[in-house]
Amino acid sequence: MIDFHVHVYPPEIIKNAEKISSREPYFNALTHNKVHRWATVDELLSTMTENGVTLCDFRLCVSGFRIVPDLQ
Repeated sequence: MIDFHVHVYPPEIIKNAEKISSREPYFNALTHNKVHRWATVDELLSTMTENGVTLCDFRLCVSGFRIVPDLQ
């Protein structure tokens, strides 16, 4: 068994990440560290396909957190 997790973001969040980080401390801490990498769901699924990982190989759980609309 391999235990891991990833964070994925909508493209508009990636585009506005610095603006959001300046006003959201948790988002800033989450996205500004030595292990963080940006990815969309499509990029994650593409990377999985390229590396032979199928949806049958793991359980997927997606959750998010609210970002105030004027920050986007």
